[in-house]
Amino acid sequence: MNLPKDNQEVSVDFEILISTMFRTTLQFLEDMFEKRDDYKNYNILIVNQTDRNKILVSSLQNIRVINSFERGTTKSRNLALKNAIGNVCLMADDDTKYVSNIKNIIIESHQKYPDMGFISFEAVDEQLNPFTVYPKTGLHSKKTLQSIYTLVITFKRTKILEANVLYNEYFGLNTIFNTGEEYVFLRGAYDKGVKIFHVPIVIVSHPKETSGKLQGNDDIIFSRSAVKYRYTGFFTYLWLVKYIFFLVRKKYISVREVPHKFLQGIKGIQKYKELKASDKI
Repeated sequence: MNLPKDNQEVSVDFEILISTMFRTTLQFLEDMFEKRDDYKNYNILIVNQTDRNKILVSSLQNIRVINSFERGTTKSRNLALKNAIGNVCLMADDDTKYVSNIKNIIIESHQKYPDMGFISFEAVDEQLNPFTVYPKTGLHSKKTLQSIYTLVITFKRTKILEANVLYNEYFGLNTIFNTGEEYVFLRGAYDKGVKIFHVPIVIVSHPKETSGKLQGNDDIIFSRSAVKYRYTGFFTYLWLVKYIFFLVRKKYISVREVPHKFLQGIKGIQKYKELKASDKI
């Protein structure tokens, strides 16, 4: 782990926190910015989930590396949060492309809205279409937080530390519930009184996956039902009925799949209830 001694006593104005897997060189950073050498101009912390025979090492002072042998996206993000040194930080994945003036956009926005713990921005796809339907400028609500993905999340580190905001490690890729980590994370901050603001400026592009087709996957239905139950309890059963028929109407699943897909949602709810009963979640 290429971290400086007395890590928590060191600070920089801006830091990018990248979660990745099985990297052995820094070459992937070239594809993450509009100008291929831009990564040399930023303070970056990379959490590389890997095996002991695939270690990533940085010889650059501005780039720190943690090689982790755990699995799970949220474990990776929490490790980054706990070791971050940026006064303002950006959460990032390794398959994004950030605009060249990203630091100025983010720093100036946090200076303009100093009371905000989080500020979200916007992403576009390969055709420069909005990645999702974003809210207008202003404070987020519980509902608008649902449109925010990790690649546009920025935060003031001290406010997050003070509120003890971390990712729930049961949600996210390679965990029990494979989706919902952003909403659970941001909702946790929201419920603790951390102010979350949206600025409608594009800072990143990301390939638009066929999210519609993914909505019909067993894992997605299982996980979304768990997330929904976390916040709405019994009403999730009614939501699940509507959601399954939404999937049928949009032709993401067929009519004959309805019983099976509904059961996946019930299983997700039951799994969440089991974890909740044992105080694990």
